Amino acid sequence: MELKRSLGLVSLTLYGVGVTLGAGIYVLIGETAATAGTLAPVSFLIALVAALLSGLSFAELAGRYPMSAGEAVYVQEAFGKPWFSQIVGAAVVFTGLFSSATVLQGFSGYAVALVGLPAWALIIMAALLLTGLALWGVKESVWAAAGVTIFEAGGLLVIIALAAPQAMESPAEFVAVANPALGVMAGAAIAFFAFIGFEDIVNMSEETREPTRTVPRAILATMVITGLIYMAIAWVAVTAVSPTDLAAATDPMAEILRQTGHPGDEAISIIAVVAILNGALINMLMASRVLYGMAKKGLAPAILGQVNTARKTPHVATLLVTAFVLTLALLVPLSGLARATSFLTLCVFLLINLSLIVLRRKHEALFDVPIFKAPVWTPYLGVVTAGLLALSALMG
Repeated sequence: MELKRSLGLVSLTLYGVGVTLGAGIYVLIGETAATAGTLAPVSFLIALVAALLSGLSFAELAGRYPMSAGEAVYVQEAFGKPWFSQIVGAAVVFTGLFSSATVLQGFSGYAVALVGLPAWALIIMAALLLTGLALWGVKESVWAAAGVTIFEAGGLLVIIALAAPQAMESPAEFVAVANPALGVMAGAAIAFFAFIGFEDIVNMSEETREPTRTVPRAILATMVITGLIYMAIAWVAVTAVSPTDLAAATDPMAEILRQTGHPGDEAISIIAVVAILNGALINMLMASRVLYGMAKKGLAPAILGQVNTARKTPHVATLLVTAFVLTLALLVPLSGLARATSFLTLCVFLLINLSLIVLRRKHEALFDVPIFKAPVWTPYLGVVTAGLLALSALMG
């Protein structure tokens, strides 16, 4: 049975913005400021360029191969090695699983202070709620995530609007790090984690109307929207607040409001909780669709390709994802996951750019059709930037 094609450009773009504009920015801006100082916006710019290069490659490939488990499919088509595709698909799935588990742990940290229940109980309740949404139907799940996306993006825009006037009138002191070039690159490796997510759009291809046109457009729209918001937040943050104070704060977004004279600690905590749940839902959707797509291609057990007859969602893959996420969130300490996830994702991006280079040569006619086509140099620069940032992430 095929999945239901119910997503258009607006819902798919909101899905992409939701999975990219996640809870990471609420914490990562402080860590980036600690590494790059006042030059943190430059780190975000470098991360954006690296993400955009790979985003262009994803957009071109998605227009030719509109399938779930996109990354595994691209590598399979390029190199013809099933075991290689299985490794890539597994890497993508584990990125989603660990990301979901991590953000659920983050959710419990915020939510305990708000409602007073034990962390383990909150994690279980959140996971069951998200599983119900994921099983209900992709259209409902994505529109629920889209509504949350608008809410969390609105919170970031409010911070920008409130803090920007003071940032321009009385900018904070300039704080330089010992080695600016290394600091900026290390900061870019951290900031890159905030851009992870846009690539998940390709895994919704089989539930998208006119995927060869819609998916590339949704990827590019997602990159533009999130890039503009991140750059604005980074500039406001290090201009309104000293990077030293920003780095020391456990809640850097709330610190921006405090130092600019605007109350909002509890409101920011609520937005963070909602953003975290949104990120977990979208990552669980992504991981289940990758497993479903791999099963259809014979790269995973066939049972993972089963689709619920009533809701037309991959219920077996979704339940397996829930089991793994719950186990990880409850039992495994995930310190340093942002760097590890960035490294794993950058390695996948490097392979995707290599796949585009190979496929352009193997199937010239397919890549000359009038669908989205990235500049010829894009995948080559994508390989270089992904490799450099992966090395920065590995070295810390």
